[in-house]
Amino acid sequence: MEVELTKYELKYADYIAKIRNTEALKVGKKNKFGLPNSEDDDFQIHRIGTAGEMALAKAMNWYFNGHINTYKNGYDVYKTQVRTATKSSHRLIVRDDDKADDIFVLVIKDETNDQKFKIRGWIKGSEAKNNKYLQNPHNWKLAYFIPQSDLNPVSTLSAAINEI
Repeated sequence: MEVELTKYELKYADYIAKIRNTEALKVGKKNKFGLPNSEDDDFQIHRIGTAGEMALAKAMNWYFNGHINTYKNGYDVYKTQVRTATKSSHRLIVRDDDKADDIFVLVIKDETNDQKFKIRGWIKGSEAKNNKYLQNPHNWKLAYFIPQSDLNPVSTLSAAINEI
C-alpha cells in the first residue's frame, strides 16, 4: 500500500519530531540504534519515524495524535507500533523490550521522495520474537529482523487489530 503525505503534513511531522527530540534530550534519552548521538542525527531519526507514523495513519484513515514522551507506554498509531525504514530492502526490527502483544507495522520511506511511503506489512510481537529472526548485524545489540516476505499483508491489519 502506497501513501503520499502533503508538504503540510510533512511540516506537521517535522514539528512533532522537533518536540520529541527536544523532550528526549531534556531527559537524557539517547537513540537506541547505536548511531552517533548528535542532535541533528537524533532529529532525523525522529523525523523519519514521525512521518512514517503519519503515513500509516493516513493510509488506514486513522487519527494521528502526534504523541510525545510515551516511549513503551502506548501505541504509535491507533493500536500499532510503527517501524519506519529508509531503504526498500530493510526489514522490520523488533527488540527484546518490545511487547509481545503489540502489532508492529513496517513503513518504508521512498529513497528519492520524502513525501512517499509504502506500508509493507505487519507482525505480532510474539510471532516476531522467533529465534530464526534473531541477529546482530551491526555488532550493537541483538534484535529480531523480520524480512518483508514474512510480514502479514496490510489488508489484514484492521481485522488483526479488532481481535485484540
